[in-house]
Amino acid sequence: MTLMFYAGAEADMYCAILRKHNYNVLMSFFHIPPKYKKVAKIKEMLGIKTKLFIDSGAFSAWSLGRHIKLDDYIDFCKRTDADYYAVYDSIGDPEKTLENQKYMESKGIKPIPCFHFGEDWKYIEYYCKHYDYIAIGGMVGNRGLIKTWLEVLFTKYPNKKFHGFGLTTVSLIKPFPWYSVDSSSWLMGARSGQLYHFEHGNLYYKNLEKDLIKSNLFLKQAKEYNLTKEDLLESHVARTEFSAREYNKIEQINNSNFKLIQNTLTSFGAQSVNTFIPQEMVRQECRKDWILRNYGNVPENIAEKLITHQFK
Repeated sequence: MTLMFYAGAEADMYCAILRKHNYNVLMSFFHIPPKYKKVAKIKEMLGIKTKLFIDSGAFSAWSLGRHIKLDDYIDFCKRTDADYYAVYDSIGDPEKTLENQKYMESKGIKPIPCFHFGEDWKYIEYYCKHYDYIAIGGMVGNRGLIKTWLEVLFTKYPNKKFHGFGLTTVSLIKPFPWYSVDSSSWLMGARSGQLYHFEHGNLYYKNLEKDLIKSNLFLKQAKEYNLTKEDLLESHVARTEFSAREYNKIEQINNSNFKLIQNTLTSFGAQSVNTFIPQEMVRQECRKDWILRNYGNVPENIAEKLITHQFK
């Protein structure tokens, strides 16, 4: 099962919805109200009974041209009763992110390291050598390319726990054994007038009386949540709660089929792959590596027979 963390709970209304259903919470230090940043045990104070993950909010600060003082974030992490807190990552500068990781550790805390899609592979190799739980960010863009990249990541490090920042794309969750993911999409849809259904995607709530076929599917689900069409039309809270409950179905995804991908790729032992290497090239490299380690430098035709015999 993949843990689903709901981002955006810095607002009291959204936090109340998550508390009501005992959902895991992710809060951004950048967005936490000042009155809460000095609280010693924010999880206890907010009444969160499930898991709490603290992100630095570096991406939000960067996108707004703002700055977070690293020592302020460290002070908060020292006092928090959160279950997890991430490193203060430097957007576009993996070396600085690693520097921040080591600096935070020198101050007596143990943040979860963060690696971004597209960064030099040597950084993830370092993190996987020294840590069991690693956050992965930057997965916005070409889903096909990212999926191939994730196949390599989970293949090379099948025993590590990975957290997907801002990831609720089912096609990128279902094939892989993510330990956890998070997203604020559960509340963004309601803000823009959309309802989210796990199986049927998004529907503008104003179309509940127009798109009758899709509306019936949404209203059937709403009834199970004790919500009426009037609730969805008139209440922002009801719409947000509906979407939140649908997003929680991410935790029910069966991603055990990753074993098939792992058998395809790692039976041959992936050792050295670049960030953007095509999948077929990964397979070829793995095959060559497996032959070299088990039989030495043998002719190609014999190598092919050995592989066929071993893995047929």
